Amino acid sequence: MALPIEKAPKYFVRMLKDWKLVAGETLAVDSMKIRGQNSLKNDFNHKKIKRHLEYIDGRIAEATPKSQ
Repeated sequence: MALPIEKAPKYFVRMLKDWKLVAGETLAVDSMKIRGQNSLKNDFNHKKIKRHLEYIDGRIAEATPKSQ
């Protein structure tokens, strides 16, 4: 059974093909190095994500000109 990280490239290519971003005939990927890190700052849960999305929406609303 393949580990989830081993399935990622295959899923990624399938997703790009579904979105018609690549034909899928030839694909070259540079190597990558993955290092796990799960500090409190890098740990996300639903509450943190919701709060951050609200912050982003607020910033967008501030930057968007008001219609008259």
